[in-house]
Amino acid sequence: MSNLLLTILIFSQIIPERIVIQPGDSVKILSPDVKAKRISVIPPTIGYVKNGYFYATKPGEGVIKIKLKNNKKKLYSFVKVTRNIKLLKIRVVPQNVQLGMSDSVRFYVRLPDGTNEEQCFVSWHVIPAWIGKISINGQFIAGKRSGRGKVVAIVKCRNRRGIGFSTVTVGENSSIKEIKIIPDPVYITNGQTMDLHIKPEITGLDSFDWIVEPRMIGFINDMQQFVPLKRRARGVVWFTGWKGSKVYVGKALVIIGSRKSLIRIEKYVIRPGDSCRLVVNPPSRIFRRFRKSSLRNFISWSVEPEWLGRFTNPFKFPATIFVAGDKPGVGEILIKLNERELNISRTPIIVGKEELKINPSSVVMKLGEEVRFTVTPKRPGIWHVIPSVAGEIDGNGLFKAELPVRNVFIIYEVKTSEGGGAIAHVTILPEPENN
Repeated sequence: MSNLLLTILIFSQIIPERIVIQPGDSVKILSPDVKAKRISVIPPTIGYVKNGYFYATKPGEGVIKIKLKNNKKKLYSFVKVTRNIKLLKIRVVPQNVQLGMSDSVRFYVRLPDGTNEEQCFVSWHVIPAWIGKISINGQFIAGKRSGRGKVVAIVKCRNRRGIGFSTVTVGENSSIKEIKIIPDPVYITNGQTMDLHIKPEITGLDSFDWIVEPRMIGFINDMQQFVPLKRRARGVVWFTGWKGSKVYVGKALVIIGSRKSLIRIEKYVIRPGDSCRLVVNPPSRIFRRFRKSSLRNFISWSVEPEWLGRFTNPFKFPATIFVAGDKPGVGEILIKLNERELNISRTPIIVGKEELKINPSSVVMKLGEEVRFTVTPKRPGIWHVIPSVAGEIDGNGLFKAELPVRNVFIIYEVKTSEGGGAIAHVTILPEPENN
């Protein structure tokens, strides 16, 4: 076999750079014409290689390392074995129910055709809990207050799951009014509290309730502030108020925990010639394994464009020092394994003398929403979005969210000889479920 043909096989028929797979599935990683001297899966708990295929066994992250025969080149592929996410399309019947106080009704789950019901387990939940109680068999008993909520069925059939909803209204003579909770979503970072309001504001309520589901993620205090009890979680805040025969109901999504880049940087704007510290925070399990193996020699820090700066030690992990170059500009810091970018969030960096401020500095958006960003003090410059697929921003700072992405950076680059700018963080949520 000629060296040219061997080179073609190496780069066209060997493992992909990144594999995402579920337990029990397999993926082809080697052509029959390519012979491997040694294949290692690190850690071995995530799967094994046989006859040119990788077989996933357990959720986790790792690397496939291949050493070829008659060739000194070593090949690597980053592997992520995800949990099984095969979803069942289920339906809760009846779909909509209106009951008097203390009345009861039986709910059922309709499974897809061909599903073995004997292999399925159904758990029932009521949100908010005061709407009523439901037994393990789906028998629902309404509470003693008017309101509206959801009966939720979570179905597990071996490695498949599904979720279904039914809307329940308690109180035949009640008028249900939908209101908004501000902000929506309730976005909590660094253990802070968040003031909650309802819109429109309603005076003279006979009584009202704030409820958090699931309860363990936080609570509403006497000052109508959401207080988190978890460092990272998601849930729903419900508000129900009574005024005569009218019931006011609203809900908002709760997101607890920072969604910023996994690469933590001391400062986003750095003056030419200055330095700053970079660190992976927190170091993931896969990188902790790297430090204990020979693969640590293949991990390196990188900056794009390269002329923006350098690293005092590009192979030091999980922390290193970045030294800015003499020319102002905007770039990105990333981490590579054997010249292949790892599945770790990039982080932007600006080299320049002027550090501005962006308002808002951090925001959570829904798909299709728009937010206007402003900078102070005013300087001539241009706006950037990283990654660009997340949305568009015009010359006046109006950003429109077009793709759900957790880590989006809005960048304002000063276009003067001294350079500089500012960076804001955006989280774009996917389209809300109809629940």
